[in-house]
Amino acid sequence: MRCQHCGEGETRTGMTTVPIQLLRAIVLVKGVPSDICDACGNFFVDMTTSQELLRIAQAAADRGDEITDYRIEATE
Repeated sequence: MRCQHCGEGETRTGMTTVPIQLLRAIVLVKGVPSDICDACGNFFVDMTTSQELLRIAQAAADRGDEITDYRIEATE
């Protein structure tokens, strides 16, 4: 699929690390399934993954964590 960000590259299915800042919490979520552009490196996640990322970040903020390193477990 053509990249929606740069319009130049093609996206490929892969895994990436997503940094999220919510309030004072900084969360690095590793192993995030996404479509990654081979030209600009921008990534795209589906709605289910997006909701899971927000849940993870909100839980870290609720706990008062400042920096959290989290890995999404493979569901296959």
